[in-house]
Amino acid sequence: MVLAERERITTHEVSISSNDQPSLYRIQARRIQMRRRKVFISTAATAVLGVAIALGGAVPAQANTWTDYCLLNVHSDDIFDTYLSTLTQCRVQGGPALAYANDFRYTGPVDGAMGVNSWKGFQSWLRIYGYGGPVDGIPGTNTYRAIQEYARQTGFYSGPVDGVMGPNSWWGLTRSLHATFYNQ
Repeated sequence: MVLAERERITTHEVSISSNDQPSLYRIQARRIQMRRRKVFISTAATAVLGVAIALGGAVPAQANTWTDYCLLNVHSDDIFDTYLSTLTQCRVQGGPALAYANDFRYTGPVDGAMGVNSWKGFQSWLRIYGYGGPVDGIPGTNTYRAIQEYARQTGFYSGPVDGVMGPNSWWGLTRSLHATFYNQ
């Protein structure tokens, strides 16, 4: 019910803004399509989960499945955190951790809980931005320095690239992830 109401509001915003800004209309229309696709995928995944539970089996986490929270919020234009929040972790898991396949590619669920394999996928991808440490899934100074460099190169971080993550570093990361992977 809430999702249907949210989509109705978004559709209304599209029709209003389409008179003034055609490019904004295309962006908002694409977001509606993405939301519809996500709802369909989420509904299908829920149905499969329900059948598996009804048959009495335990259901392991499937590769690249998205939790409802991650699906509904990862494309949000108004949530940019200043700490390693669940949403920031969703954005890492669903973006760079899945994107890089040379050293290690994350294949687990996008659930907003960064584990060793999520960090390994992210560290592999961060090699593009100067990460030279081991792909061990343990974030440390080298990982954080590469995160800061990535945020600096995308224009969302202007602080020191020192490997010490503070609120501005996390904010720069979440803005950079959004701009790179989720701003369609």
